[in-house]
Amino acid sequence: MRFFKKCLNIYNERGISGLLSRAYHHTRVRPARKLIENVVQGNLKGAFSWLTQIFLRRDLYLWYAQQTNGSPSLFSTELGEMYLDPYDRGLSRELLIHGTRETETKEVFESELSKFRSSTDEQITIFEVGANLGWNVLVEYQVLNDQAQIIAFEPSPKNYEILLKNIELHGAQNNVETYQAAISAESGIADFEVTKKTNHSRIKTDKIRKEDNVIEDVIQVEQYSIDEFLQDQQLPPDSIDVLRLDVEGFEVEVFKGMMGVLESTHPMLIFIETHAGYIDDSDHEFVIDVLRENGFELVHASYDEVDSFEDELVYNVGMELVLKREGR
Repeated sequence: MRFFKKCLNIYNERGISGLLSRAYHHTRVRPARKLIENVVQGNLKGAFSWLTQIFLRRDLYLWYAQQTNGSPSLFSTELGEMYLDPYDRGLSRELLIHGTRETETKEVFESELSKFRSSTDEQITIFEVGANLGWNVLVEYQVLNDQAQIIAFEPSPKNYEILLKNIELHGAQNNVETYQAAISAESGIADFEVTKKTNHSRIKTDKIRKEDNVIEDVIQVEQYSIDEFLQDQQLPPDSIDVLRLDVEGFEVEVFKGMMGVLESTHPMLIFIETHAGYIDDSDHEFVIDVLRENGFELVHASYDEVDSFEDELVYNVGMELVLKREGR
C-alpha cells in the first residue's frame, strides 16, 4: 500500500517521466546495467567483476582478491592505498573493485570542504558518524590537511580496527580522534547488529531489513548523543562545522540527540546518506523539517529528480544529500 501511495505522489508531482526516473533509480543496480556503466567508465576490474557475476553467478575478481590477500590487506584506491577486507561484501568490495564510491556526491562534498577551508584559518571540526573503514575520513583529511579536526565514531569492532589502520597509514593520527561507539538520541549502551555487509551494520531497531543484509551477530556497544558528548567535552553546540552521517536509517535518533547543534546559528555543512527502506514517512518528514526549519539549504542530491526539500519528501528514496547553512 505504501509503495502505491508513493507512486501516486510521484505521478501527481512529476507525471510519467517521474515514474520512469524512479524505475531507473531502482533498476540501475542490476548486474547488466553495472556492467555497461563500468565498460563506459573504462573500469576493467569492475566490468570483469560484473561479467562473471552475470554468466558464472560468482565474482571471480573478488575470489581472486580473497585467494591472494589476507584480511585486511592493502589495496589501491582513488585516495591512495587503503586497508580493505576482501571478504566483506559491502564497502570493502565496492572500493576494491571500483577504487572509489559515490563519485558525484564526493566531488560536491570536496568542493564545499574547500570553500570552508578558504573561509577560515582556524581548524575545521568534523563529526564523522558511521566512519566505517575511514573512506570519508581520508577524503576530509586530504582536502583540509592540518586544518582538519575530525571526531570519528564507529561502533563495529572489525570496522574500527581497519579505520585505525587507515588513519595511521595516511599519517592522520594528529588530526583524527576516534571513538568505538555509536551515536543516538541518548547516551548509554545499545544492541548493535553486525551484518555480512559491514557498512549495513547498525543499532538494533524494529525496522525490517532488506533481505541481503544478513545479521551475523548482535553485540553491545557504547552510544552517545552528540549534545551530551559536547557537554562532556565542555564544548558549545556551535563547535561542529561539518557533519557526515551514515547510520543505516538511524538518522532520526541522531538528530534528536543533537538538536542543540542543529538549532545553533553558525555556518555548517552536512553530508547525509538517507535510507528509505529503514525509515517511515513520518520519521523522514521529521529529518527534512528539522533541516529546513534550522536554515539548511540543499546543495546536492544524488537522485536526479530531487532539486529541493519538497522533491525529497515526494520521492523518499535512499540517496546522498549535501546541505549547508550559511549562518543566521
